Amino acid sequence: MIVLGIETATPYGGAALWMDGEIVAEEANDGTVSHSQRLMPAIERVLHSAKCELTAIDGIAVSIGPGSFTGLRIGLAIAKTLAHEEGKPIVAVSTLEALAWRAARTDVVIAPMLDARRNEIFGAIFKSSDDGTNLERLSPDVVERPETFAERITMPTIAVGSGALRYAQLLQEHLQKRVIFAEGEINHPSAGVVAQLGARKLAEGLAANVLTL
Repeated sequence: MIVLGIETATPYGGAALWMDGEIVAEEANDGTVSHSQRLMPAIERVLHSAKCELTAIDGIAVSIGPGSFTGLRIGLAIAKTLAHEEGKPIVAVSTLEALAWRAARTDVVIAPMLDARRNEIFGAIFKSSDDGTNLERLSPDVVERPETFAERITMPTIAVGSGALRYAQLLQEHLQKRVIFAEGEINHPSAGVVAQLGARKLAEGLAANVLTL
């Protein structure tokens, strides 16, 4: 299966191609250029890198948020346009779920958090299977103050994402030794993970209505 993944919920999104069980091409934004300028060229480059025509893909996976309203509008507009023009199925992927997958293969709870501004975070809680091949959702997506979200965390947890980074000191004060913080690139949602999760959804027949998504 070949799936084009699009992630624009944060400034660090981009485009990626999932082909036959692996990410074969991915381009991430560095956060300095808007998705309106960079996304379509990124899509063209990942297709070219994989020597794949848009007509050959089996579907499109797009990050559905929570996240930047403007970024999500750009990603959805482009994903829906391409899906409609090429007659390809489209699937929506939770941004927080995609972020949690970046920290999978751990024996502790995963708490993805994105900075929602106004002293709030978008957050959710997940548990990874022992082999890292599945995630169990332990909470819905929420938007609330980080100290309120911290009250939901009762087990040893890895906190990941821009919200965890911004409010690390506050979270550490509330959670003490129950929390560790992810480092590096896994704090940003990945278009490659969006494509991977999209492939799973397409295989399960969970395509969305391109007109109403």
